[in-house]
Amino acid sequence: MPSAVALLGITLYNVGDYAKARPRLEAAVHGNPGDRNARLFLAKDLTKLGEFTAAAAELEKMGQQDPKNQEVWYLLAKVHMQLSERALAKMNAIDPNSVLAHQLSGEVMESMNNYDGAVVELKKAVDLAPQMSGNHYKLGDAYWNLSQWDSAAAQFQAELRVDPGNCMAEWKLGNIILQKNGSADDALQNLEGALARCPKLSDARVDRARALVKLNRGAEAVGELEQAEKANPTDPAIHFLLAKV
Repeated sequence: MPSAVALLGITLYNVGDYAKARPRLEAAVHGNPGDRNARLFLAKDLTKLGEFTAAAAELEKMGQQDPKNQEVWYLLAKVHMQLSERALAKMNAIDPNSVLAHQLSGEVMESMNNYDGAVVELKKAVDLAPQMSGNHYKLGDAYWNLSQWDSAAAQFQAELRVDPGNCMAEWKLGNIILQKNGSADDALQNLEGALARCPKLSDARVDRARALVKLNRGAEAVGELEQAEKANPTDPAIHFLLAKV
């Protein structure tokens, strides 16, 4: 009787007996996989028990069954936040001053748009491992988001010395030149280098079009923007620039 077992599990959950609720809710979901309410309470129960990985798996299944259920995505986001905090705590317990610990702290701050805090953490990672691929790029990206162009450019150049194939660093160097209203020829050199390595990098293609417009090469710019439009048809900036050209 899956529905009766589900009701018992939900009742136990509601009175706070999460350990006893779990086997009932698991049995209910096993007996009737289509019971979304039982699966939702199972995910909530697993979260209360600190079983975040198992809770995430249940919520992922619910997201596939009911992709417009906002509560499911809210709960999944909270579970992933808990998993992130747990992972960060474990990293800090091993070595709070390691490169990876500072990198992760910086990336967490960056995800919350705290770029000043991210710069502090990512600088520590660069100081500890200046030859580690990706370190300079991450720091440069934080500066780039703060519109601190010179600091960002210095880090992207340092990244390319460590990893010459980093097309993102090369694109953003070209982008910085355009942001500072510098030489379109210099920007084009970086942007073409980025596209040679990563031809699907539509942001670099848009910036290449901007550089071509500055050089009065409008016909070439149209071709670049048409390709960017196909790759990202919902970006209004691309449509506007294409119409302008």
